[in-house]
Amino acid sequence: MLITTPGTNILSQDRFWEIDVSTTLLNFKHFASSSSPGESMSGFVSTTPQGWEAHPGWFVLIENEFRTWAYDGDRVLILQEETSEGARFKGTTYGDKFPCPIPAEVFSRLSEQKKKQLQNL
Repeated sequence: MLITTPGTNILSQDRFWEIDVSTTLLNFKHFASSSSPGESMSGFVSTTPQGWEAHPGWFVLIENEFRTWAYDGDRVLILQEETSEGARFKGTTYGDKFPCPIPAEVFSRLSEQKKKQLQNL
């Protein structure tokens, strides 16, 4: 799911992600649930990367239920990755060094300067 229009509470089709994005705010919310004997939890885990400032060409791409990419249109590319192990949830925000390949749909939308920078890492 590609987001290029600012808004709040943009919910992915699979309902795992809710994205709030404006010119000065980026907030990832990821739905998580777990259960163990006698205990059950569910709800959204929220992460707000600092320093987001949208420039022309910005976008957010929800890759799947675990990964969402955001590009500010200038220099900042972010990967928000959410995982769970049993009843534990872990969210990690990556910038410039990523634990997985950058999807073609993301890479093709980056500025030429950003593409060159990433190829030189």
